[in-house]
Amino acid sequence: MDDITSRWVYLIGSTLTRPVKIGVATRPEARLDDLRVGSPVPLHLIWKTRGGRALESVLHEYFAPYRIHGEWFDFGDENPAALVATAAVIMGNPAHPQRIPADNRLKIVQEALTVETPNVLGHLINAASATGRECVTNAEAFAYLATVDPEFARRDEEDEEQYRSRAGKRLANALRMEGAAINVTKVDTASGTRSRGYRLNTLRAALIARYERPQHARRTWPLTPSY
Repeated sequence: MDDITSRWVYLIGSTLTRPVKIGVATRPEARLDDLRVGSPVPLHLIWKTRGGRALESVLHEYFAPYRIHGEWFDFGDENPAALVATAAVIMGNPAHPQRIPADNRLKIVQEALTVETPNVLGHLINAASATGRECVTNAEAFAYLATVDPEFARRDEEDEEQYRSRAGKRLANALRMEGAAINVTKVDTASGTRSRGYRLNTLRAALIARYERPQHARRTWPLTPSY
């Protein structure tokens, strides 16, 4: 049985090519060094979360349509870290992503919903769409947002309650700055229980309302970090 406290499920990829590797290792950085030796392109550690062979296996099965060879997957123009982080939460993994050092992060190109800077409302819509349930729980939203803003990742010194409180306040503030009036509600989880989160139709309605307002009334909050 895997010891998920000592293993990491990780994504490794390159800024020059689309394929990414979903793997598991005790030391992902050491695995990255091994892969770099024979790689024709520069490789980077994109994302990692505590987990073992069981999580790696279900992710491989879940993303089988995107598999190109072995543990390598091609997600096209989608954000691989956001997709895998969301899937990990759906499968019951806490998925609090570990922040990767800035000089080792893979810059992920976000597909903007409008010509404006990518916004938190757009990211929430993407997260809710990715679950397949027409909704997104707070835990799923935080995991998704952490892939585009490291401030949504859990800090080493935080316990679960402190993390949820800080991430929740940051999200509420971001929505308020965008002028999106959305209340947290009870939504279905992947396991069939109920948890606090957001409904996809509510998020889409808020987006439509946001862009129906006069241009001068709009406010944006850039989530994508600088590299």
